[in-house]
Amino acid sequence: MDTPKVLHLIRTWLHPMESFIENQLTYATRFESLALCHRRLKSAGEASRRVSSIEEFLHPIARSIDRIAYDNARYLPWLTVRAAQEYITKIDPRVIHVHYLVDAAFYAPLLRDIRVPVVVSGYGYDVSRFPHQAFGLGKLYLTRGFDPPNIFLAMSEAMKRDFVALGIPEDFIRVHYHGIDIARFTNPEREYAATDSIRILTSGRLVSRKGHAVLLQAVRALLDRNGLSHKLNVWILGDGPLRADLEKLVAELDLKSVVRFKGHVPYESEGYLAQYRQADIFALPCHDADGTKEGIPGTLIEAMASGLPVVSTVYAGIPEVVRHSVDGLLVGEGSVQELADALSALIAHPDLRSSLGRAAAHRALEFDVRKRTAELEKIYASLTGEEEKPKSRGNAPKGD
Repeated sequence: MDTPKVLHLIRTWLHPMESFIENQLTYATRFESLALCHRRLKSAGEASRRVSSIEEFLHPIARSIDRIAYDNARYLPWLTVRAAQEYITKIDPRVIHVHYLVDAAFYAPLLRDIRVPVVVSGYGYDVSRFPHQAFGLGKLYLTRGFDPPNIFLAMSEAMKRDFVALGIPEDFIRVHYHGIDIARFTNPEREYAATDSIRILTSGRLVSRKGHAVLLQAVRALLDRNGLSHKLNVWILGDGPLRADLEKLVAELDLKSVVRFKGHVPYESEGYLAQYRQADIFALPCHDADGTKEGIPGTLIEAMASGLPVVSTVYAGIPEVVRHSVDGLLVGEGSVQELADALSALIAHPDLRSSLGRAAAHRALEFDVRKRTAELEKIYASLTGEEEKPKSRGNAPKGD
Protein backbone atom coordinates (compact mmCIF):
# COMPACT_ATOMS: atom_id res chain seq x y z
CA MET A 1 0.00 0.00 0.00
CA ASP A 2 1.36 3.41 -0.97
CA THR A 3 2.27 5.83 1.80
CA PRO A 4 -0.47 8.49 2.07
CA LYS A 5 0.63 11.96 1.00
CA VAL A 6 0.20 15.33 2.64
CA LEU A 7 0.68 18.44 0.52
CA HIS A 8 2.04 21.53 2.25
CA LEU A 9 0.74 24.65 0.55
CA ILE A 10 2.56 27.97 0.95
CA ARG A 11 2.52 31.12 -1.14
CA THR A 12 6.29 31.74 -1.25
CA TRP A 13 9.02 29.21 -0.58
CA LEU A 14 11.89 31.09 1.00
CA HIS A 15 14.74 29.00 2.36
CA PRO A 16 15.91 29.15 5.12
CA MET A 17 13.32 31.56 6.55
CA GLU A 18 10.70 28.79 6.50
CA SER A 19 12.86 26.25 8.33
CA PHE A 20 9.96 25.37 10.63
CA ILE A 21 7.93 24.33 7.58
CA GLU A 22 10.90 22.43 6.16
CA ASN A 23 11.07 20.52 9.44
CA GLN A 24 7.46 19.43 9.10
CA LEU A 25 8.35 17.93 5.73
CA THR A 26 11.63 16.41 6.83
CA TYR A 27 10.55 14.73 10.07
CA ALA A 28 7.28 13.24 8.85
CA THR A 29 7.28 9.43 8.96
CA ARG A 30 3.67 8.40 8.61
CA PHE A 31 2.88 10.52 5.58
CA GLU A 32 4.90 11.34 2.49
CA SER A 33 5.30 15.11 2.61
CA LEU A 34 5.41 17.29 -0.49
CA ALA A 35 5.09 21.06 -0.87
CA LEU A 36 3.59 23.37 -3.47
CA CYS A 37 4.30 27.09 -3.58
CA HIS A 38 3.25 29.89 -5.88
CA ARG A 39 6.77 31.28 -6.15
CA ARG A 40 10.13 29.89 -5.16
CA LEU A 41 12.68 32.54 -4.13
CA LYS A 42 15.43 30.27 -2.86
CA SER A 43 15.76 26.54 -3.29
CA ALA A 44 18.63 25.36 -1.09
CA GLY A 45 18.07 22.78 1.62
CA GLU A 46 17.19 19.10 1.75
CA ALA A 47 13.42 19.64 1.92
CA SER A 48 13.44 21.92 -1.13
CA ARG A 49 13.77 18.87 -3.37
CA ARG A 50 10.19 18.05 -2.41
CA VAL A 51 8.91 21.50 -3.34
CA SER A 52 7.19 22.34 -6.62
CA SER A 53 6.23 25.79 -7.86
CA ILE A 54 2.99 26.51 -9.69
CA GLU A 55 4.99 28.74 -12.03
CA GLU A 56 6.72 25.60 -13.32
CA PHE A 57 3.42 24.29 -14.70
CA LEU A 58 2.43 27.44 -16.58
CA HIS A 59 3.05 28.25 -20.22
CA PRO A 60 4.97 31.53 -20.81
CA ILE A 61 1.85 33.63 -21.55
CA ALA A 62 -0.01 32.21 -18.57
CA ARG A 63 3.06 32.84 -16.41
CA SER A 64 3.14 36.48 -17.48
CA ILE A 65 -0.56 36.90 -16.70
CA ASP A 66 -0.04 35.25 -13.33
CA ARG A 67 2.82 37.56 -12.41
CA ILE A 68 0.83 40.67 -13.34
CA ALA A 69 -2.18 39.45 -11.32
CA TYR A 70 -0.05 38.60 -8.30
CA ASP A 71 2.11 41.72 -8.28
CA ASN A 72 -0.85 44.08 -8.66
CA ALA A 73 -3.66 42.38 -6.78
CA ARG A 74 -2.39 39.20 -5.07
CA TYR A 75 -4.85 37.41 -7.31
CA LEU A 76 -4.78 33.85 -8.68
CA PRO A 77 -5.88 33.82 -12.35
CA TRP A 78 -8.03 30.94 -13.57
CA LEU A 79 -5.19 29.39 -15.57
CA THR A 80 -3.02 29.32 -12.45
CA VAL A 81 -5.80 27.74 -10.40
CA ARG A 82 -6.35 25.08 -13.04
CA ALA A 83 -2.64 24.23 -13.26
CA ALA A 84 -2.38 23.87 -9.49
CA GLN A 85 -5.52 21.75 -9.30
CA GLU A 86 -4.20 19.45 -12.04
CA TYR A 87 -0.97 18.98 -10.07
CA ILE A 88 -2.86 18.28 -6.84
CA THR A 89 -5.11 15.77 -8.59
CA LYS A 90 -2.04 14.03 -10.01
CA ILE A 91 -0.25 13.57 -6.68
CA ASP A 92 -3.54 12.68 -4.89
CA PRO A 93 -2.81 13.94 -1.34
CA ARG A 94 -4.88 12.71 1.58
CA VAL A 95 -4.51 16.04 3.40
CA ILE A 96 -3.59 19.60 2.39
CA HIS A 97 -1.77 21.67 5.02
CA VAL A 98 -1.81 25.41 4.31
CA HIS A 99 0.73 27.55 6.16
CA TYR A 100 -0.39 31.05 7.27
CA LEU A 101 -3.99 32.31 7.34
CA VAL A 102 -3.04 34.81 4.63
CA ASP A 103 -2.00 31.99 2.32
CA ALA A 104 -5.23 30.12 3.01
CA ALA A 105 -7.12 33.20 1.83
CA PHE A 106 -4.87 33.52 -1.22
CA TYR A 107 -5.45 29.88 -2.21
CA ALA A 108 -9.18 29.90 -1.42
CA PRO A 109 -10.24 29.76 -5.12
CA LEU A 110 -8.07 26.69 -5.55
CA LEU A 111 -9.21 24.88 -2.40
CA ARG A 112 -12.95 25.28 -2.95
CA ASP A 113 -12.98 22.61 -5.63
CA ILE A 114 -10.51 20.23 -3.99
CA ARG A 115 -12.27 17.45 -2.08
CA VAL A 116 -9.45 16.91 0.38
CA PRO A 117 -9.37 17.67 4.13
CA VAL A 118 -7.55 20.92 4.84
CA VAL A 119 -5.45 22.04 7.80
CA VAL A 120 -4.46 25.71 8.20
CA SER A 121 -1.67 26.93 10.49
CA GLY A 122 -1.30 30.44 11.87
CA TYR A 123 2.08 31.75 12.97
CA GLY A 124 2.02 35.36 14.13
CA TYR A 125 1.57 38.40 11.93
CA ASP A 126 -1.20 36.69 9.95
CA VAL A 127 -3.25 36.34 13.14
CA SER A 128 -2.41 39.59 14.92
CA ARG A 129 -1.26 42.38 12.60
CA PHE A 130 -2.68 41.48 9.19
CA PRO A 131 -6.36 41.52 10.26
CA HIS A 132 -6.05 45.22 11.20
CA GLN A 133 -4.50 46.35 7.94
CA ALA A 134 -6.41 48.69 5.60
CA PHE A 135 -8.89 49.69 8.31
CA GLY A 136 -9.94 46.12 8.99
CA LEU A 137 -10.10 44.92 5.39
CA GLY A 138 -7.32 42.48 6.25
CA LYS A 139 -9.71 40.58 8.50
CA LEU A 140 -12.33 40.51 5.74
CA TYR A 141 -9.74 39.12 3.33
CA LEU A 142 -8.80 36.36 5.77
CA THR A 143 -12.38 35.11 5.93
CA ARG A 144 -11.90 33.84 2.36
CA GLY A 145 -9.74 31.12 3.87
CA PHE A 146 -12.07 30.14 6.71
CA ASP A 147 -14.02 27.76 4.47
CA PRO A 148 -13.43 24.91 3.66
CA PRO A 149 -10.64 24.04 6.18
CA ASN A 150 -11.43 21.28 8.66
CA ILE A 151 -8.89 22.24 11.31
CA PHE A 152 -6.97 25.37 12.26
CA LEU A 153 -3.70 25.03 14.16
CA ALA A 154 -2.73 27.74 16.65
CA MET A 155 0.79 27.76 18.09
CA SER A 156 -0.39 28.53 21.64
CA GLU A 157 -3.51 28.95 23.76
CA ALA A 158 -3.00 32.71 23.48
CA MET A 159 -3.04 32.45 19.69
CA LYS A 160 -6.11 30.24 19.86
CA ARG A 161 -7.96 33.10 21.55
CA ASP A 162 -6.87 35.36 18.68
CA PHE A 163 -8.28 32.81 16.22
CA VAL A 164 -11.62 32.90 18.02
CA ALA A 165 -11.58 36.70 17.92
CA LEU A 166 -11.27 36.47 14.13
CA GLY A 167 -14.50 34.49 14.01
CA ILE A 168 -13.17 30.93 13.78
CA PRO A 169 -15.30 28.56 15.91
CA GLU A 170 -13.34 27.22 18.86
CA ASP A 171 -14.28 23.62 18.07
CA PHE A 172 -12.34 23.85 14.81
CA ILE A 173 -9.09 24.96 16.47
CA ARG A 174 -6.30 22.86 17.92
CA VAL A 175 -3.21 24.08 19.71
CA HIS A 176 -0.13 22.66 18.06
CA TYR A 177 3.46 23.94 18.10
CA HIS A 178 5.59 22.83 15.17
CA GLY A 179 8.72 22.11 17.22
CA ILE A 180 12.49 22.62 17.21
CA ASP A 181 15.30 20.15 16.51
CA ILE A 182 16.22 19.91 20.18
CA ALA A 183 19.06 17.43 19.67
CA ARG A 184 20.92 19.97 17.56
CA PHE A 185 21.07 22.47 20.45
CA THR A 186 21.60 20.11 23.38
CA ASN A 187 24.78 20.97 25.30
CA PRO A 188 25.36 18.44 28.12
CA GLU A 189 28.88 19.83 28.70
CA ARG A 190 27.53 23.22 29.82
CA GLU A 191 29.01 24.48 33.08
CA TYR A 192 27.38 26.88 35.52
CA ALA A 193 30.33 27.53 37.83
CA ALA A 194 30.95 30.97 39.31
CA THR A 195 32.92 33.23 36.99
CA ASP A 196 34.02 36.85 36.85
CA SER A 197 32.62 37.31 33.33
CA ILE A 198 29.01 36.80 32.24
CA ARG A 199 27.82 36.72 28.65
CA ILE A 200 24.17 37.57 27.98
CA LEU A 201 22.77 36.48 24.63
CA THR A 202 19.66 37.61 22.85
CA SER A 203 18.63 36.31 19.44
CA GLY A 204 15.99 37.38 16.99
CA ARG A 205 15.12 39.81 14.26
CA LEU A 206 15.90 43.40 15.20
CA VAL A 207 12.33 44.63 15.45
CA SER A 208 10.66 46.45 18.31
CA ARG A 209 8.60 43.55 19.66
CA LYS A 210 11.75 41.55 20.50
CA GLY A 211 12.58 44.03 23.25
CA HIS A 212 16.21 44.79 22.44
CA ALA A 213 15.87 48.38 23.65
CA VAL A 214 14.46 47.17 26.97
CA LEU A 215 17.37 44.76 27.36
CA LEU A 216 19.92 47.50 26.70
CA GLN A 217 18.32 49.78 29.28
CA ALA A 218 18.27 46.93 31.81
CA VAL A 219 21.98 46.30 31.21
CA ARG A 220 22.68 49.99 31.79
CA ALA A 221 20.73 49.76 35.06
CA LEU A 222 22.80 46.74 36.10
CA LEU A 223 26.06 48.54 35.45
CA ASP A 224 24.88 51.55 37.44
CA ARG A 225 24.18 49.46 40.52
CA ASN A 226 26.70 49.30 43.34
CA GLY A 227 28.30 45.96 43.93
CA LEU A 228 28.20 44.47 40.45
CA SER A 229 31.63 42.94 40.23
CA HIS A 230 31.10 40.86 37.10
CA LYS A 231 32.23 41.85 33.68
CA LEU A 232 29.23 41.87 31.35
CA ASN A 233 29.17 41.10 27.66
CA VAL A 234 25.94 41.30 25.68
CA TRP A 235 25.72 39.58 22.30
CA ILE A 236 22.87 40.54 19.98
CA LEU A 237 22.37 37.86 17.36
CA GLY A 238 20.33 38.75 14.28
CA ASP A 239 19.69 41.68 12.01
CA GLY A 240 16.77 43.85 11.01
CA PRO A 241 15.40 47.34 10.43
CA LEU A 242 16.16 48.64 13.94
CA ARG A 243 19.88 47.96 13.91
CA ALA A 244 20.90 51.59 13.36
CA ASP A 245 18.53 52.77 16.10
CA LEU A 246 19.85 50.16 18.51
CA GLU A 247 23.45 51.05 17.74
CA LYS A 248 22.60 54.66 18.48
CA LEU A 249 20.99 53.63 21.77
CA VAL A 250 24.11 51.65 22.70
CA ALA A 251 26.18 54.81 22.21
CA GLU A 252 23.75 56.95 24.21
CA LEU A 253 23.81 54.46 27.10
CA ASP A 254 27.61 54.23 26.94
CA LEU A 255 27.50 50.48 26.30
CA LYS A 256 29.91 50.23 23.36
CA SER A 257 32.41 48.27 25.41
CA VAL A 258 29.71 45.85 26.55
CA VAL A 259 27.42 45.20 23.58
CA ARG A 260 28.39 43.41 20.40
CA PHE A 261 26.12 43.13 17.38
CA LYS A 262 26.74 39.70 15.84
CA GLY A 263 24.52 40.30 12.82
CA HIS A 264 22.96 37.48 10.84
CA VAL A 265 24.58 34.09 11.40
CA PRO A 266 23.31 31.29 9.10
CA TYR A 267 20.91 29.07 10.99
CA GLU A 268 22.46 25.86 9.67
CA SER A 269 26.01 26.84 10.65
CA GLU A 270 28.13 25.74 13.57
CA GLY A 271 28.62 29.43 14.27
CA TYR A 272 24.93 29.73 15.10
CA LEU A 273 25.17 26.93 17.67
CA ALA A 274 28.33 28.47 19.11
CA GLN A 275 26.41 31.59 20.17
CA TYR A 276 24.31 29.48 22.54
CA ARG A 277 27.20 27.36 23.75
CA GLN A 278 29.32 30.36 24.67
CA ALA A 279 26.57 32.27 26.48
CA ASP A 280 25.71 32.17 30.19
CA ILE A 281 22.22 33.72 30.15
CA PHE A 282 19.59 34.14 27.43
CA ALA A 283 17.28 37.16 27.50
CA LEU A 284 14.29 37.76 25.24
CA PRO A 285 12.07 40.53 26.67
CA CYS A 286 9.36 40.45 23.99
CA HIS A 287 6.52 42.91 24.27
CA ASP A 288 3.56 44.23 22.32
CA ALA A 289 5.07 46.94 20.16
CA ASP A 290 4.24 46.78 16.47
CA GLY A 291 0.90 44.97 16.40
CA THR A 292 2.49 41.60 15.63
CA LYS A 293 2.25 39.04 18.40
CA GLU A 294 4.72 36.25 18.87
CA GLY A 295 3.52 32.70 18.75
CA ILE A 296 6.25 30.87 20.62
CA PRO A 297 9.70 32.29 19.76
CA GLY A 298 11.88 29.52 18.38
CA THR A 299 15.06 31.11 19.72
CA LEU A 300 13.68 30.86 23.24
CA ILE A 301 13.27 27.09 22.94
CA GLU A 302 16.66 26.78 21.27
CA ALA A 303 18.24 28.53 24.26
CA MET A 304 16.36 26.31 26.70
CA ALA A 305 17.45 23.19 24.80
CA SER A 306 21.07 24.33 25.12
CA GLY A 307 20.67 24.52 28.90
CA LEU A 308 20.76 28.29 29.19
CA PRO A 309 18.82 29.95 32.00
CA VAL A 310 16.30 32.16 30.22
CA VAL A 311 14.60 35.43 31.06
CA SER A 312 11.56 36.45 29.07
CA THR A 313 8.18 38.12 29.52
CA VAL A 314 4.56 37.35 30.31
CA TYR A 315 3.57 37.84 26.71
CA ALA A 316 1.71 35.88 24.01
CA GLY A 317 2.52 32.14 24.18
CA ILE A 318 5.76 32.51 26.18
CA PRO A 319 4.24 31.62 29.60
CA GLU A 320 3.02 28.36 28.05
CA VAL A 321 6.66 27.38 27.55
CA VAL A 322 8.54 29.05 30.38
CA ARG A 323 7.14 28.47 33.86
CA HIS A 324 8.29 31.26 36.13
CA SER A 325 10.92 30.18 38.66
CA VAL A 326 10.64 26.58 37.42
CA ASP A 327 12.47 26.54 34.10
CA GLY A 328 13.09 30.24 33.60
CA LEU A 329 12.23 33.72 34.84
CA LEU A 330 9.39 35.85 33.50
CA VAL A 331 9.04 39.60 33.92
CA GLY A 332 6.45 42.15 32.90
CA GLU A 333 6.37 43.49 29.34
CA GLY A 334 8.60 46.51 28.93
CA SER A 335 9.73 46.54 32.57
CA VAL A 336 13.39 47.60 32.65
CA GLN A 337 13.53 47.28 36.43
CA GLU A 338 12.10 43.75 36.58
CA LEU A 339 14.40 42.60 33.80
CA ALA A 340 17.43 44.12 35.54
CA ASP A 341 16.43 42.37 38.79
CA ALA A 342 16.05 39.00 37.05
CA LEU A 343 19.39 39.32 35.29
CA SER A 344 21.03 40.44 38.53
CA ALA A 345 19.77 37.33 40.33
CA LEU A 346 21.12 35.04 37.63
CA ILE A 347 24.46 36.81 37.51
CA ALA A 348 24.92 36.66 41.27
CA HIS A 349 23.82 33.06 41.80
CA PRO A 350 25.41 30.33 39.67
CA ASP A 351 23.28 27.73 41.49
CA LEU A 352 20.17 29.50 40.19
CA ARG A 353 21.60 29.51 36.68
CA SER A 354 22.26 25.79 37.04
CA SER A 355 18.83 24.81 38.38
CA LEU A 356 16.90 26.89 35.84
CA GLY A 357 19.18 25.94 32.95
CA ARG A 358 18.91 22.21 33.61
CA ALA A 359 15.15 22.47 34.08
CA ALA A 360 14.90 24.45 30.83
CA ALA A 361 16.78 21.74 28.92
CA HIS A 362 14.36 19.13 30.23
CA ARG A 363 11.34 21.31 29.48
CA ALA A 364 12.52 21.85 25.90
CA LEU A 365 12.15 18.13 25.19
CA GLU A 366 8.38 18.69 25.13
CA PHE A 367 8.86 20.88 22.06
CA ASP A 368 11.09 18.59 20.05
CA VAL A 369 10.24 18.59 16.35
CA ARG A 370 10.10 14.79 16.21
CA LYS A 371 7.52 14.62 18.96
CA ARG A 372 5.53 17.55 17.60
CA THR A 373 5.57 16.19 14.03
CA ALA A 374 4.27 12.86 15.30
CA GLU A 375 1.41 14.76 16.95
CA LEU A 376 0.80 16.62 13.70
CA GLU A 377 0.56 13.37 11.80
CA LYS A 378 -2.04 12.14 14.29
CA ILE A 379 -4.09 15.19 13.35
CA TYR A 380 -3.70 14.32 9.67
CA ALA A 381 -4.74 10.73 10.38
CA SER A 382 -7.87 11.86 12.22
CA LEU A 383 -8.95 13.65 9.03
CA THR A 384 -8.23 10.75 6.68
CA GLY A 385 -10.36 8.37 8.73
CA GLU A 386 -7.46 6.32 10.03
CA GLU A 387 -8.17 7.28 13.64
CA GLU A 388 -11.31 9.35 13.94
CA LYS A 389 -13.44 10.11 10.93
CA PRO A 390 -15.12 13.54 11.00
CA LYS A 391 -18.88 13.55 10.51
CA SER A 392 -18.65 16.03 7.65
CA ARG A 393 -16.24 18.47 6.03
CA GLY A 394 -15.47 21.19 8.56
CA ASN A 395 -16.33 19.15 11.66
CA ALA A 396 -13.04 18.58 13.40
CA PRO A 397 -12.42 16.68 16.62
CA LYS A 398 -11.65 18.84 19.62
CA GLY A 399 -8.35 19.21 21.42
CA ASP A 400 -4.83 18.28 20.50
